[in-house]
Amino acid sequence: MIDVENINHCFSKIIQTEDWRKLEEVFSYCDEIFFCCHGGNMAIVRHLAADITRLTAGKKVVYTPDVDTVAVWHGDFDYTSWLVNWLRPRIEKRKSLDKILIVGLSSSGASPDVDEVVSWAHSKGCKTTYLSSQPVDNKWGSPEIVTSVSYYYESEVMTMLLAYQLLRSSGTPPPRIKTLIDKKQDMPRLHSFDDEIRQIGVDFDKVVHKCAKGYYDGTVYDEMMPGAAEALQKLSEKYTVIVYTCKAKKDRGLVNGKTGTELVWDWLEKNNLAQYISKVTAEKPRAVAYIDDKAYHFTDWEKCIKDLAEAKVL
Repeated sequence: MIDVENINHCFSKIIQTEDWRKLEEVFSYCDEIFFCCHGGNMAIVRHLAADITRLTAGKKVVYTPDVDTVAVWHGDFDYTSWLVNWLRPRIEKRKSLDKILIVGLSSSGASPDVDEVVSWAHSKGCKTTYLSSQPVDNKWGSPEIVTSVSYYYESEVMTMLLAYQLLRSSGTPPPRIKTLIDKKQDMPRLHSFDDEIRQIGVDFDKVVHKCAKGYYDGTVYDEMMPGAAEALQKLSEKYTVIVYTCKAKKDRGLVNGKTGTELVWDWLEKNNLAQYISKVTAEKPRAVAYIDDKAYHFTDWEKCIKDLAEAKVL
């Protein structure tokens, strides 16, 4: 079996970063997108260019070099500058470049031609971003999306997933497979989405993280709850495990230069639990059940009020 390195976990971690939030805003704002890359990524972005343009009904028009361009232009220009020379005539006579987004794409993070075109486009006033498996020398200061995957095929898959997430967040949901839709369209819908029966929600503090001192200094300072590793492993064998926590709220200040979400992921990785977790969120996830130290199992209001009074909550 090929190594997929828990792509779902990598994907979920990326879309909770501040750089990803900035990229979503820029992608929603821009009308034209230029994917700049080479090699196997060209096949990926050629498909994305057609699909994003089609699905947005031309509200976003996407461009990327084709194989013929690479063959001809590589002969006319050196490796570092060919993408700049491809992009220049397409944008330099525009009155405004404010709504143009240049997406640099490199699986390895070692692509001087992509670095050069992103840097050049940024200097001209275009919106820019860089997507790579490894950090790059981001001298131009664009939102940088680092996938941290180890294989080229994973990088290409992640590019597809992230592109469709951008499409969805900008208001255009990617279509489902038609045959699946046809079978379900006349059936009553018991669950809002399929993940309501595929996911399980797990609170973090005092359920996974012992949190014996409460908030304390804002860090994730304590050891794991007894049995947490075994329980999360067992849950993950059947369900997608979503950790929810107030630490992930956006209004929570940085602690040691990190968001609460980053601190939680760091602690999960340190304790070898990240492999079982798909997402860390401040929202109540869709789920088949919720495991929470503060939860109350509701059956009816009369019993609820009585039980809360007995527990001295009311």
